[in-house]
Amino acid sequence: MKKYCPATLIAGLLAVITGCDPRFARLSGGWSDADLKAGTNAVQTAEIPAGLQGLVVDNHFGNVHITGTDHEATGWTWKLTVRARTDLVAQQIAGATRCQVEQNGDQLKLVVLPPDSKEPHSLESNFEIRVPKAAAVRVQNHFGGIKIADLGGDAEVTDQNGAVEIHDVGGRVQARTSFAALTVSNTGTATLTDQNGVIRATGIGGPLTATTCFDSLEAKDVAGPATLNDQNGAINATRIHGRLDARTSFDALVVKEIGAAATLHNQNGRIEAVGIGGALDAGTSFDALTAQDVDGPAHLHNQNGGVRLSRVKGDAEAETSFDGLSAEDVRGNAILKNQNGGVTASGVTGSVRAGTSFAEIKVTGAGSQFVCHNQNGAIRLHVTSTTLTNLEATTSFEALEIHLPAGLQPAIRAHTTFGEVESDFPVLANPTGGEPFAGVAPSAARVRLENQNGGIRVVRD
Repeated sequence: MKKYCPATLIAGLLAVITGCDPRFARLSGGWSDADLKAGTNAVQTAEIPAGLQGLVVDNHFGNVHITGTDHEATGWTWKLTVRARTDLVAQQIAGATRCQVEQNGDQLKLVVLPPDSKEPHSLESNFEIRVPKAAAVRVQNHFGGIKIADLGGDAEVTDQNGAVEIHDVGGRVQARTSFAALTVSNTGTATLTDQNGVIRATGIGGPLTATTCFDSLEAKDVAGPATLNDQNGAINATRIHGRLDARTSFDALVVKEIGAAATLHNQNGRIEAVGIGGALDAGTSFDALTAQDVDGPAHLHNQNGGVRLSRVKGDAEAETSFDGLSAEDVRGNAILKNQNGGVTASGVTGSVRAGTSFAEIKVTGAGSQFVCHNQNGAIRLHVTSTTLTNLEATTSFEALEIHLPAGLQPAIRAHTTFGEVESDFPVLANPTGGEPFAGVAPSAARVRLENQNGGIRVVRD
């Protein structure tokens, strides 16, 4: 059964309407809000059957508030406010504005149909709706806010230019708006899109997908994986219990307490990652990249900003240029690449491969293999374990200093052009040709050191 109900006027004409925030249905040249000195109100109400399963609302120029309940009476109220230059025009526009009602079984649809009037006027169309808690709702609004709360079913929301607030919804949430905030809390799976407004998502009971631009995006306490995309705003994600994929540019990307692997990309803003429950892949440029407490391998890339990595349970690969790079407490192998900044590594249990130029390399580790190449800076390498099998270090124009465990019996080749070689261990004579370690026992650690214009020093610890 379908019903078509025009708006019923229950209030008289108002000389001046104050204290409201009308949405303009029409704007044309030659008039302003101050010209709309006459006004009228209309109210329409109806009950909602207790067995309602689905509600659809399509509104213009006002707010929609929907609340679910298991204990209170259900129903809906539509309030219309019209402002115009004269009382007659206000009445005509109010009479031409309709709330169309369609009810088919356990489904209810409410549609506001604005008038086609060329007279200067404004409309404010507000809904207050109380539905059975188990119902699912679908709401579309044009130039107004939407609030939905205490539902057991799904919620699908599309708002053109208004704030959206959704909380305590047991089902799936799909929400879209622009130029205003989108706030969602304590819901099921959520897909959220905002064109130019902030998104705040908290207590999501499943996967979360959120996209916005030119404002911040916040996600907290998500029971499943999360995909977060922001074009030019900050992203903050905390306690994501599944995998995280987050991308933004020109602002900070900060994530904490992630339960699985994370992929983080920022174009020109800072990245900070703390407490990653799996592998980490993160990249940015022109700002700092910091990661700590990673329960898996880490791959970090920065174009022109610093990189700091600490407490990694897996292999680590980090790269940058024109700023410092540091790695601490890596339970695996480390590959550290810098173009024109310093490299510092400590507490690395696996092999280390480090390279830079015009700055110092300083490495301390217990691995079996070390390869360090520097073009014009010093190398200071401290090996803490007798498991060393191979060490190669090359630089020029600065000092090359190696510390080896006292219990090690290495085979050392050291050569410099314009410096001196000092060693607490025996140093093999330079071979005339062929294999540089010919005749050396297979079990001996092989150490090869080369410097062009600086000294070489090997210290027994």
